[in-house]
Amino acid sequence: MNTHHGIVNRRSRQSGFSLLEVLIAIVITSIGLLGLAAMQATGLRNNHSAYHRSQATVLAYDIADRMRSNASSMASYVTPVEVEAQADETPAVQKASLGTQASGGSLVLDIIQVVDDGGGDQEVEDPLAGCKTTGGCTAAQLAQNDIAEWNADLAAALPGGTGSVAVAGGIYTISVNWDDNRDGLVDANDPGLQVSFQP
Repeated sequence: MNTHHGIVNRRSRQSGFSLLEVLIAIVITSIGLLGLAAMQATGLRNNHSAYHRSQATVLAYDIADRMRSNASSMASYVTPVEVEAQADETPAVQKASLGTQASGGSLVLDIIQVVDDGGGDQEVEDPLAGCKTTGGCTAAQLAQNDIAEWNADLAAALPGGTGSVAVAGGIYTISVNWDDNRDGLVDANDPGLQVSFQP
């Protein structure tokens, strides 16, 4: 009888030990699944960042192609400062700055004001309307229109997207910046893209 009692005690200790093993296995599996979820989140964030970089590359080459196709007025594409759309709160007024290069090297800004009266956007003034018809416009106006459309595309495709075109020694450099880390600022912590070419 004594041996039977020893076998029962050993079994009860073993069943408790198995339960502890199962709990440890669940904890280890949970930690592994949390690590997998963190890797997935990091992968998604990096994938989204790569998408923005691809968009920036496409848009930089877009303005470069526009500049090459309008070679007679290539200097009109130079924007010494980054030009971006600004929005006021009330009423819904959006001012888009369109830059043209003046003969003295200064930037001339034309303002298009769009007012949303609740029934849709109404354009108040558009000096580049001729570039949107088959009648055409001058080479300088086409450059101004291209820069305006490019900046609108940057703002639409990239969070906080801005761009500029500079020239030094006959080499044009296109810079595109955006708010990749989504902190509300385009700063040194965000990536930028530069494309240079010589016409």
